[in-house]
Amino acid sequence: MKGVVCLVACASLLAAAPARADTAPWAVGVSDARKAKAKQFLDAGNARMLEKNYTLALDNYNAAVAQWEHPAIRFNLVRCLIQLDKLAEASENLKLALKYGAAPLEDQIYNEALAYEKLLAKQIAELTVSCTQPGVTVTLDGQPIASCPFVEKRRVKPGPHQVVGTKSGLLTRTIEVFSVGGATQDVAVRLDPLASAATIEQWSDLDPAGARDVASETVGGEHGLRRQRADRAVRRSQRRRDPCRSERHLGV
Repeated sequence: MKGVVCLVACASLLAAAPARADTAPWAVGVSDARKAKAKQFLDAGNARMLEKNYTLALDNYNAAVAQWEHPAIRFNLVRCLIQLDKLAEASENLKLALKYGAAPLEDQIYNEALAYEKLLAKQIAELTVSCTQPGVTVTLDGQPIASCPFVEKRRVKPGPHQVVGTKSGLLTRTIEVFSVGGATQDVAVRLDPLASAATIEQWSDLDPAGARDVASETVGGEHGLRRQRADRAVRRSQRRRDPCRSERHLGV
C-alpha cells in the first residue's frame, strides 16, 4: 500500500504543477503540452507498476522524463529500477531526483527518497576509472566508458567487474575488479607496447618441465600469454632439442 500511495502522490504532484511558478528550475522551458504528455506517460507507468509489470513501467517513466525532467518522475523511476534489481542505475537516478532538495517533492516522498539514499549507499560500490594514454578505448563490463584521457566515476553493484583497455599497436589490458558495497576503488588503465611482451626462450637439454619453467619468464606480458608460450615451449621441446638454439618473438 505504501508504494500505491507514493505513485498516486507523485502523479497528483505533477497534475498540480501548472499552478506552481514557471520559474522553478525543473519547470523552466517546459511547455504545458510537454507537461501534459509527461503526465500521460507517468500515469501509464504507475498503472504498470501496480500490475508489477516493471519493465513496461520503466519504459513509460523514461518516456515521461524525456518530456519533462521532473524530480517526482525520477523518483518513481528509482522505485521501478530497484524492483528490477538495477541498483546502480537507481542510485544515479536518485541523485537526479534529489538535485533540488525537498522543494519539488512532497514531504513523504522526499523523506522516502532520503531513506533510499542511505540504503543504496551501502549496497552500491563506486569505481574511479582513469586513463592517460590518448586514443585508448576503455570498457566496463563490456560497455564503453570513454576514450582516453579521462577520469570517470561509475556506480556499480557489488561483485566482480571487468575493465578492459584497447588500442591498436598496444597490448590489450584486462583488469578484474571485485567491488564491495559502500567502498570506492581506483582503477588506472595503462597499456604496454607490443614489444614489452617479447620472450626469450632458451633451448637446451631440458625436459618438458624445464622448458615450461624457462618459457614462463615473460617480460611485461599477461598471465595468459605466459601460459600460452609455456605450452608452446613444451610442445617444441618434445619435437626436437637443439642445445644451441635461441628464439625471440613478439606476443600479439
